[in-house]
Amino acid sequence: MISEIVANGVKYCKKVTEKRGFAEDVSRIHTDEVASQVAAFYEKARNVIDYKEEHLIRRGFIDRVLHRRFLLRQDGVGIGEALIKEIIRAGYLPNDAIPETVIGEIQKVIDKHIALSEFIPSQNKKKYKDRLDWLFSITASSIEEKLFPSYREDTLVNIMFRTLKTRLVVRGGDIPEDDIHVQLLVAIYQTLLKADAEQLQYQLLKFLYPDWEGITIEECPRVGAYIPAIRRQIRKALTYPLKKPFTKLCARYAIVFNILGDIIDRSKDYESFEKTISDPVLFEQETKEAYNVRFVAAKKKLKRIGFLSVVSFFLSKILIVLLIEIPIENHLTGTFSTLNTVINILVPPILMFLIVLGIKMPRPVNFHLVSEQIHAVVFQVEDGHKYILSIPKKKRIITEIVSNLFYLFTVIAVFYLFYGLLTPLHFNVANIIVFIFFVSLVAAAGVRIHNRANEMNLEKKKTNVLTFIFDLLSMPFVTVGRWVIDGLSRFNPIVIFINLLIELPFQLFVEFLENFNGFVRQKKEDIT
Repeated sequence: MISEIVANGVKYCKKVTEKRGFAEDVSRIHTDEVASQVAAFYEKARNVIDYKEEHLIRRGFIDRVLHRRFLLRQDGVGIGEALIKEIIRAGYLPNDAIPETVIGEIQKVIDKHIALSEFIPSQNKKKYKDRLDWLFSITASSIEEKLFPSYREDTLVNIMFRTLKTRLVVRGGDIPEDDIHVQLLVAIYQTLLKADAEQLQYQLLKFLYPDWEGITIEECPRVGAYIPAIRRQIRKALTYPLKKPFTKLCARYAIVFNILGDIIDRSKDYESFEKTISDPVLFEQETKEAYNVRFVAAKKKLKRIGFLSVVSFFLSKILIVLLIEIPIENHLTGTFSTLNTVINILVPPILMFLIVLGIKMPRPVNFHLVSEQIHAVVFQVEDGHKYILSIPKKKRIITEIVSNLFYLFTVIAVFYLFYGLLTPLHFNVANIIVFIFFVSLVAAAGVRIHNRANEMNLEKKKTNVLTFIFDLLSMPFVTVGRWVIDGLSRFNPIVIFINLLIELPFQLFVEFLENFNGFVRQKKEDIT
């Protein structure tokens, strides 16, 4: 018998998908084709520089446009229309397809943003700016959700959330039920949908305050005053001490629900889905096809990420060597060495290439494990599959101190060993620091790619002495690389330069081009 959770989820998804679309007799938003081609080309080129996951690019674009538009017009008048037109010109929405009535809906979100921002407590300038940035992020997420409804994603989150919540067994401690619900939701969005911090905060806001989207302008003075308290509650949920066990559990089973979502997509309606799962042979075939499609797509994506990483590290290293290392060694230290330069340039990309070559996709037996788990989710069986949440035992303070001291000793020993290997090659301190910097970036990027390759894998990982030694020696580099990558994601000088000095005048030029092209066409049409 089909699980009630899955049945209701599929029915909802198919119902809302059928209603998607707009009336035929409504005027549509149009942007100039020439201006759209120029804007779309710019956006694609910019995304190469400011690379993000595909599902994060669109929300980031909306956030960027909002900030820029408010610089030009702080009262928010007309921003809704300008924003939608920019989204269309950039290629995120089709031209001549979005009804003009949507402009009013988006403008209401922007007006609410302005009203809320006027009532945010502002005694501390730094805190006020931080709260304003948070509100911008929430507004961007709200606009994205209105323009790009995520019915499929909402269905999968709901199915996974209710399934895990119903069958969850907590071992090793007690967790309040409300905390379990919040942490399950956070972990599902992180692992199933790969949500970033901004998206997580928006989804948590809706979960903790279901009436947020329905706030009226009249209610904004009261709600704005509570924004600091709202943020504290969201921050508390995102920094929950027992967050990791939830993330680990959801990461393991995310592939199961993703493939179930693919099977749902392949069904035209609930009846065809029910027919598929009621036939064991057909269900197995559909599961196999969906699994293979994801397997091939994941493999291609990993190859692409690996290739771009190798090229990126190679070009970045050449740039650093030409602009910084060679001038310093020639004019300041007088220690320039062709051999050292070649080693400095080639080692990071070669190391990245070897890491990519060593990444393995799941074995064929993994499909059967995934198939079994999908059956466990879809069918309602008494004493069915349970999801075990294991709370780690709290370590004694002395054990924690000894472990941290040993890790610190390992970090110092590894970097000292590295220093000892490079010194005989006549590397100076600056060379060694830059070399360690790039090797650390490679190590961190390699671990992320390796983790991506394991996202489909339900087989239990096996460890041995060699893997333990390798992890022990590589983790110092991974740790440094992760700090650097996280820092660059928050502060990218190239992106800041583009946003301030290139994007604003460029978008003004695009709007001028659109208006001027319309003027030329009008003149042409006036000739009789």
